[in-house]
Amino acid sequence: MALASGEPIHVEQCEWKHLSIKASSEGKCWVHIQRSEEPLPCSTQKEERVVSPDFLLIRNFPTGLHDTDYKNILMGFMFADVPCVNNLMSIFLDMQRPLVYSEVRKVAEAIKTRAKREGQDTSNLLSVVPMQYFGNQGDVLGYQEIQQVPLDFPCVVKVGSCHAGYGKALAQKAGDLNDIASIVALNQLFFTAETYLDFDFEYRIQKIGDHVRCFKRGSSNCWKSNWGDLRFEDIPVSDVHREFALECGKIWGGIDVCAIDVVHLKDGREFVLELNNSANGFYFDHEQEDAKRIAQLVVAKMNTLWPKTN
Repeated sequence: MALASGEPIHVEQCEWKHLSIKASSEGKCWVHIQRSEEPLPCSTQKEERVVSPDFLLIRNFPTGLHDTDYKNILMGFMFADVPCVNNLMSIFLDMQRPLVYSEVRKVAEAIKTRAKREGQDTSNLLSVVPMQYFGNQGDVLGYQEIQQVPLDFPCVVKVGSCHAGYGKALAQKAGDLNDIASIVALNQLFFTAETYLDFDFEYRIQKIGDHVRCFKRGSSNCWKSNWGDLRFEDIPVSDVHREFALECGKIWGGIDVCAIDVVHLKDGREFVLELNNSANGFYFDHEQEDAKRIAQLVVAKMNTLWPKTN
């Protein structure tokens, strides 16, 4: 692989846990990469190395379970202003789920406002699932506080900014929410509660550059549609899907790769659950094709930064 100028591209692939970083205000950083315990065949992962990256592609979350947090490494790349897909500020902000929700809600509202202004029908447009935010200051929710919150039961409680189905529980009644809150009060994580939607199916809108695809995703053995025995199926991309994906691609200075999870209710309404940044999984039937699209996107960005000179 090479740039349009003919300059070869050298790729180093690694996990967050293997990185340490030093960065300079002159726009340079040096990354020490430890040897991988399970190196990929024909790669440099079996060796320790020090590199100074010119461009980044981030495909893993900088946070995880058990307080796993690589924010300091991410901030080192930001300090050195290393170009990245997606842009580093969007990945930093994406670490906080309430911030993502707020931006997606603005997108949905802007699309509906524009459609109303143009006299279009808005009944088929995407809405965002209603949600309540709890700052968790160490107190347990009392009956009076729960009664004042505009929330229907059952509801889905999500703790912190975990992903992949972790930190999520179903509260059938106010007492369940209080029980969950009493456990969460032992730490400092915020939590949210959103109305449980009796959906027919869930699907994902995936955006890579200007390319958009949609596919159903479901589990045969769990109420969490991204957990357990998962099944996938392609569905047609509508104008509604494409518009929402491209508008989401404009937030935080522009995000080139994202995935929007949507539930289709039995009455035909559709609600957005969340938006995922560049660290999102592919539908296996299209994995090679989508990986190629991302590679082409990265090379195109690099060619813009280092154009061919005559």
